[in-house]
Amino acid sequence: MEFHDVDLEGYPPETGEPLLEAIESLGQTVLKDLRGPNGKFLARSKDEINKAVRDFKSEHPDYWSIIVNFDKALEPYDMHFGYRVVDEIALFFNSAKESEEAGIIKFEGDDEIFDLALLMKVLHKFHGNRKRLEKSLKEVLGLCLVENSDLKVGELRSADILKMLGDWENKQENFRFKHTARKVLRMLRQLYEIGFTSFS
Repeated sequence: MEFHDVDLEGYPPETGEPLLEAIESLGQTVLKDLRGPNGKFLARSKDEINKAVRDFKSEHPDYWSIIVNFDKALEPYDMHFGYRVVDEIALFFNSAKESEEAGIIKFEGDDEIFDLALLMKVLHKFHGNRKRLEKSLKEVLGLCLVENSDLKVGELRSADILKMLGDWENKQENFRFKHTARKVLRMLRQLYEIGFTSFS
């Protein structure tokens, strides 16, 4: 998980008894959520994992298709992923929905949950030089676009990327998966600046 975005205007946060009580209550809710059913603390059997993947596949065929497309797009670069990554995406999606229902966190919608899963489970494999990663990162960025975007990802250069990141509030509308796209842009910026990039 990354914590790049900060709000310096609201720092430090206000303190007081109501805030401390709210933090304590949230902490207990999160701990209960992490323990999961039967107090197994996130441990899942292979049967439970397979069920989560089957449910994800049948309930969200659009996202399943995107996973398949990501894998196919990354295969020529040896950046594709295996069953474990798919298992973890399905489990993350399921857990995020449960956490939202428990009132622990609020997402903009299912796209944001899926986006965060892509960010954490797909992009962490990317580290290397420009020759190795430029095309594959642009493939990922292209798969993050909204359907009718006229952004030509293959033509993006360093100056274009800097402009997009500098005006992210407006430019993010080009992307369905905004978190992943923004991270890819940051990685591409680093790739162009120093010739190397990584997820961290």
